[in-house]
Amino acid sequence: MFKDEFCHISTSDALEGLEVINAQFTDTTFGKHAHAEYVISVVDEGIKQFHHKGETHNAFKGDISIISPDELHTGSKGNGEGWRYRAIYPSESQIIRIYHDVFAKEGLPTFKQSVIKDERLSRQMQMLLVKLGSGAESLDLEIHWELLLVKLLQKHTHQRGHSELVLSKAQANIALARDYLADHFQQKVSLDDVAQQVGISKFHLIKEFKRCYQLTPHQY
Repeated sequence: MFKDEFCHISTSDALEGLEVINAQFTDTTFGKHAHAEYVISVVDEGIKQFHHKGETHNAFKGDISIISPDELHTGSKGNGEGWRYRAIYPSESQIIRIYHDVFAKEGLPTFKQSVIKDERLSRQMQMLLVKLGSGAESLDLEIHWELLLVKLLQKHTHQRGHSELVLSKAQANIALARDYLADHFQQKVSLDDVAQQVGISKFHLIKEFKRCYQLTPHQY
C-alpha cells in the first residue's frame, strides 16, 4: 500500500459473518476482478472511479455503488487525491432470502444502476456501519440491516409489476411479538428468534411493530 492508505476488515457474527471493510486508497488501482458476494459500498470522501457493466462510473461522497456476484469491475481514484469508503459484502443467500420473503420472488435480483444517488438510503447504510463499528446489540443490528436491504431491493432492482406486501398475518401476530419481547427482556434475543416465534418475516415484523407501537422491536 502507498502512504496514507489503509484497509481494515472485520466481520459481524450477528449478521451471519457479514464482512465489513473500512478503507482509504490514494494511488492503488485495482484491475478487473470479481467477488463471490455482493459488494455494497458508500464513499465517505473523495471520488471512487470504477469500470462496471461496460461503462466507467464515478461515485462521489455519499454515493452508494453496488456490484453483484461474479461481475467484473475495476477500482481507482477519480479526480483528486483518492477516496475513502466503507463496504459490506452480503452473500447470495442473504439477498435471496430477503428477496423471497418480501417480494415472493425466486433467484437473484438485478440492480438497475452501478452508482445510486439516494440520500435516505445512504444515511441508512451509514447508520448501519456506525452500529457495526460500535458493537451495537444483535437485535439493533439486524433491524438496521434488514431495513437497508429491503429499501435497496424495493427502489433499485428491476421488477415486473408491483409486489404488494402481504401484511395480514403480520398484523394478526404483532401482539405475540410484543409479548415475546416482554417475556424475554432480560435475555439477548435475535430478530430471527422473534420472527420465528410469531411466524412472519423479519421485515414484516419490523414494519408492523413500528406501525403499531411507534418503536422498533429493539427500542421496545
